[in-house]
Amino acid sequence: MPFDINGAILQEAAEGISVVTNDTTGLTFDSSGNTVRNSRPYFIAQGNTNVWTNYTSAAWNTIVIANTIVNNGSHYNTSNGRFTASVSGCYIFWGQTYTQKYPTTTPSGYTHPLFRVNNSTVTRHASDTTQYRLRSRTYYDSSYSTDTRISQLFELVAGDYVTMSIYSSTSLRHYSTRDLFGGWFVG
Repeated sequence: MPFDINGAILQEAAEGISVVTNDTTGLTFDSSGNTVRNSRPYFIAQGNTNVWTNYTSAAWNTIVIANTIVNNGSHYNTSNGRFTASVSGCYIFWGQTYTQKYPTTTPSGYTHPLFRVNNSTVTRHASDTTQYRLRSRTYYDSSYSTDTRISQLFELVAGDYVTMSIYSSTSLRHYSTRDLFGGWFVG
């Protein structure tokens, strides 16, 4: 028999006990006492076209990945590359690109990866002179390709959105099928 606590229903479930609010199961405990969070927001977006895409040189480039492997809750938007927080709390994000110089005669260059919150870096900067926090830097001095990776925790408010950007110092390009961007609600 379900037990109502101010609108949250504690009920027996096949796997143990569930807490239900507004007909949505938010938390389930299995028969061993482990928690199973059915509605936790998380996503993994991966490029799905085998094509090299040029970065805009000497600029920040927002990485928009139009394919998701998983998108629990549909909080990642494949048309604009934004993950929007559905609840306030701590989130972790990670991303990577596979980049090379193009053309190979281009002078040596570098990339900086960065996550933007609400299209801003100001509240998360490294110093008064650097409007962004460096998490990684990859230097390209020949035609070889390499990965650029980043990960970071953010305290977000419901409605905040996160995008992944790459600064390209010169004529570089990334291989779309190797682009990855993911994240999940920690708690």
